[in-house]
Amino acid sequence: MAKYLRTLVILFEVDISGINFSDFESLHVLRLDDGVEELSSSIRKFIHLRYFDISNTGIKYLPDWIGEFSHLQTLRVDAPYLRKLPSTIKYLINFRHLYINEDVELPMGIGRLTSLQTLKYFPVGDEDGCKIEELGSLKNLEGELEIRNLERVRDKEEAGKANLFKKSKILKLCLEWGEDREGERNDENVLEGLQPHSDLRVLEIWGFKGKTFPLWTQKMAVGDVVLNKLMSLSLIDCRECDEIPMLGHLPNLKSLLLKGLRDLKCINSSFYGMVNNDTRIVFPALESFQLNSMPKLAEWAEIEVSGASEVKLFPRLQHLEIYDCEQLMSVPSHVSSCLEYLKINGTGLECLPADWLFCNNETLSTLDVIDCSNLRELGDSCGEQSQGSFTSLCRLQIDECEALEYLPCEMLGFSLENLSLKSLSSLKNLARVYSLTLKGMESWECLPESIQLLTALFKLSLHDFGMEELPEWFGNLSSLNWLDLYNCKRLRRLPSVDAMRRLTTLEQLEIWDCPELVIQSEAVDSEWPKVSPYPLHPN
Repeated sequence: MAKYLRTLVILFEVDISGINFSDFESLHVLRLDDGVEELSSSIRKFIHLRYFDISNTGIKYLPDWIGEFSHLQTLRVDAPYLRKLPSTIKYLINFRHLYINEDVELPMGIGRLTSLQTLKYFPVGDEDGCKIEELGSLKNLEGELEIRNLERVRDKEEAGKANLFKKSKILKLCLEWGEDREGERNDENVLEGLQPHSDLRVLEIWGFKGKTFPLWTQKMAVGDVVLNKLMSLSLIDCRECDEIPMLGHLPNLKSLLLKGLRDLKCINSSFYGMVNNDTRIVFPALESFQLNSMPKLAEWAEIEVSGASEVKLFPRLQHLEIYDCEQLMSVPSHVSSCLEYLKINGTGLECLPADWLFCNNETLSTLDVIDCSNLRELGDSCGEQSQGSFTSLCRLQIDECEALEYLPCEMLGFSLENLSLKSLSSLKNLARVYSLTLKGMESWECLPESIQLLTALFKLSLHDFGMEELPEWFGNLSSLNWLDLYNCKRLRRLPSVDAMRRLTTLEQLEIWDCPELVIQSEAVDSEWPKVSPYPLHPN
C-alpha cells in the first residue's frame, strides 16, 4: 500500500527516525509538522513530489538536493527558524508557489523560475542575480508581492525592468525602502519606474523619501487609466513628502492610511480631486481613514467646489482616527459621513465640527478623545439636528483635555456601556447631568469611576453589571435621589453604612433581578430614613 500512497501528513511530535521513506516512492504530497528539525536524506527519493510543506517544523536549512524535485510545484517553507534557501531552488522548472517568511534570503537567479505564481517577498540585492530585474521574467506572479530594499535600485530604467505594469494578476503590491540610509537618494525616479497595472486592489508605499510623488502616484492612474479597482492605500513613513496624492476620485477606495508623513503641513484641496457637476460624490466608497504621526500637519483643508452643488464628501466613512497630529488646528466641516468609530488623540483642535461628527449621527458607537489640550468643546450646538444623535453610543472616553468646558449631555444616554472621563479640569457642565442610565455586561466587575464626577446626578439606573458590591465612592453622589438596580446577578452588597449615610437625598431605591442581594428592611429604616418603601424583585 505504501508504494501507491500519494499523500503523507506527519503531525505533532512524531518520531520519524523509524520511518522508511523509500517505501513511499509515488508520493505527491508531503507535510511535516512539529518535532521535525532536520530532513531525512531518504526524502530525496520522492522524485514525484508536487507539494512539500515544512512550515510548522523546526527546520533551519534545506539541503541542496531539494533542487532535484523536478516535479515540485509548491514549497511551503515559512518555518520560524529557516533563514536561507539553497541555490539549487532555481532548477525547479515546474515550480509555481513559494511560501517563505519575510526575513528569508532568496538564492541568486530566482528569475529563472518562469512558472512561479506565488512569491510574497522579494528583497532587492546589489549583486547580479539578486537585482530587481529578476522579477521581470516572472510574468505569472499573482496575489501579493512585497518588494524590499528599493534603495538598492539605481534609477527609473532599472526599476522598470521589474515589468510591474505587465503583471495584471498581482492584486496587492507593497513597495518598501529601508529606513536607515544616507547619501544621494533617487526615490522619486525609482517609484516612477514601478508603475503597476490598472487592476491593482491594494497599494502600500513604505519609507519613500522623495518630496513629491511621481505622476502615476499623484493621480493614481496608469497613463489615462485610473486605478478604479484600488480598494486600499497606505502611505507609511514617507517622511519628506510635502503633498499627498489626489485620491477623492477613486470609486472603490475603502481604506486609507497616512502615517509618518512627518514633513506634511497641509492636506490641501487637491486631495479631493476635481469637483464639478460631473463629480458630486468625493471618496464615494471610503470606510476607514487614519491620519497618524504627522507632527507638522496644521491644516486639513475644506473641499473646493467648482460649479457643483450638493457635493457629498465621505458618504460611507465609518472609521476615522487622527493620532499624534499635535499641530492640527482645522478639519473639514461639511461631510456626509455616518461614523461608527471616531478616535482623536494628540491634536491641536479647539473644537470638533458638529456638522461633521455629531449632527444626526445615529450610528456613532465609539468616541475617544484623548490628549487634546486645546479642545474647548465637542462641536457647536446643532439645534434640532442634534436630536437622535448618540443613540448608538456605547463607548465614550474623554481624557486629558484640560481646556474642555462643555460635554453634550446627550452623550450620556441609555446606550452607553463604557464611560471614561479623566483630567477634565475645566469642565463646567457636568453639574447639569441629572439622569444617567448605563447598561453593562455580566463579565464587567466594576462601574466606570467617572460616574462619581456627576455630583448633580438625580437619578441613576444600572443594568446588567457583574460587580459584587457597589463602590465606596457612591457616597459622593450627594444629589442622588433615585437609584435603580436591574439584573445585576452577582451583586451581594451595597456600599458601607458610612457611604450610604452620605446619600442624604436618596428617596427611591428600586431593585430588580438581583438574586444575591440581601437587604434588611430595618437597616433601610434606620440608616436611610428618607428612602420610601422600595420594591425588591429578586426574580
